[in-house]
Amino acid sequence: MLTDPINWEFFKEQLSRWSADGHLGIVSVPDTANTLFTERSPLLHNPRALSRQQKNLALESCSIINFFDAYAPKKPRIPNSLPPRVADLIGQMNRHPTFLGVLGILPNQLRSLLKETGHKNREEALLDLSHTLFLAGFRVWKKRQQLANIFWNAVKQRQLKAMPKRKKRKRKQFVEIDESKCQNPFHYLQRHSNLSNQRPTKCPCRNRVEKKST
Repeated sequence: MLTDPINWEFFKEQLSRWSADGHLGIVSVPDTANTLFTERSPLLHNPRALSRQQKNLALESCSIINFFDAYAPKKPRIPNSLPPRVADLIGQMNRHPTFLGVLGILPNQLRSLLKETGHKNREEALLDLSHTLFLAGFRVWKKRQQLANIFWNAVKQRQLKAMPKRKKRKRKQFVEIDESKCQNPFHYLQRHSNLSNQRPTKCPCRNRVEKKST
């Protein structure tokens, strides 16, 4: 709910339209689910979405060995000119989990291929390839962390601007809802009404009721 908030009113509207089109008959929203969403203040930012950027064709048409490439086709074409044993090793190699390759963990078939083809200094080559893949994966991870930090800072600023200014209260009278082991999916959504009449718990996220700003 915190990372991918649900626009409840929009969801109900889309569900109603989908039901009206004749999909699986009439679909209705249970009152219990409706009250759980209605009694909470929704978050202002949009949920995550899949990237709309098209796959890079250069990556799809790269080398025959592509166990480290997440965009590579699941069944890449292997030239018929290769010996059967080499083609078999490359096929097994490309089924190696991509994220292990990004971490620098190489498939065993690569070592077997270099050994059987008589490649000199194969251990040095494997070590160099492992380091290269790991550092490249680290750069991708670091960039994602930076972009995520920028995104959440923008979300925080948007929420602060939308929140009404309140008078300062004593610290003892204010209870923060921070990260906890609470299993309530609505933990990070402020509760302005008690419509569901749920039983109180130790976590203040269900017991505290915030007054709606007018």
